[in-house]
Amino acid sequence: MAHTVTSRTVSGAPPQTGAPNAANRVRSRTSGIDVARRRLQTALAALWLVDAILQYQPSMFTPAFVTHVLEPAAAGTPAFVAVPAGWAAHILLRHVGLYDAGFATVQLGIAAGLLWSRSVRVALSASIAWSVGIWWLGEGLGGLTTGATALQGAPGAALLYALIAVLVWPPNSEQSATPGVSVAESGPAGTWAPKVVWVTLWAGLAAVGLEVANRAPNALTEAITSQTGGQPGWVRSVLDGLADLTAHHGLTWSIALAIAFCTVAVAVLAPSTRRVALLIAVVLAAGIWTAEGFGAIFTGNGTDPNTGPLLALLAATLWPRLPRRSLRPTTARQPRKGPELTVVRGGQVPAITRAPRRQEM
Repeated sequence: MAHTVTSRTVSGAPPQTGAPNAANRVRSRTSGIDVARRRLQTALAALWLVDAILQYQPSMFTPAFVTHVLEPAAAGTPAFVAVPAGWAAHILLRHVGLYDAGFATVQLGIAAGLLWSRSVRVALSASIAWSVGIWWLGEGLGGLTTGATALQGAPGAALLYALIAVLVWPPNSEQSATPGVSVAESGPAGTWAPKVVWVTLWAGLAAVGLEVANRAPNALTEAITSQTGGQPGWVRSVLDGLADLTAHHGLTWSIALAIAFCTVAVAVLAPSTRRVALLIAVVLAAGIWTAEGFGAIFTGNGTDPNTGPLLALLAATLWPRLPRRSLRPTTARQPRKGPELTVVRGGQVPAITRAPRRQEM
């Protein structure tokens, strides 16, 4: 009987390609962005919770909430702000306690909604709508129409709440994370819109600070000392120190702050300087918050922490979460070669013979 002799090479492992590794790497980066976005949403929820707690203060259930907080914010604003704000204040005075309880409950509901991942989109929508209404009727557009500076709460805490809610909005579908991308740039707002918002914000604060009234010798000093009312002793000491530092040097400090604001505005556009610019922005936000008297949260009359913490949170949304390096191409892994076997077919039990070894002389 004829025998068929065949030779084959036995592999130690099946072929593998690098595609799964690349997919896992992209999935890991996308997951990292999602974790960062969730943390920022939680931080926004914490600020809304602070707002709700401040709104539940006893002084907020009295007419002083309207006469000492809402009406002064609308003073000097254009008619499209002052008229509806005055109308709203008139209505609130009728049942100020009931309305204030409703305001605090809404803010508490937004905070709770942001903490529950399934309701985060609804909570962000409510955050945007509520913030715009407060910015218009409760903050007088953040003092932008009256020449308020960054140390006086411009552009308004409510406006920053709305902007941050937009920038931490979850993407509509799973997107691959580009190396060096931030949370704000990976969302529906796209890559350039967050940068435009950032540049406009800080450049605008620089421009307002250089207005004639705001660069007067004692303009900054007066803005700082106006925050001392009702503050505890240690806060008054800090504010008095800042006031003495800026006294009679309004022009110098206005120019210095304008340069710093413009620096963080422009430096964010370059990947190599973005992290440094954002860190400087956080330091500036801390200084602004101090000059704001920490949002008057220790006086019993503060309604929110003011713009300082929100400016820092806004900077965090633009922080590059991933290293700027490209994926190295992966090559297919070659199978390991096993011993060459010779298989002899033809009998009932196939015989497997190895190639003879080389004889040594």
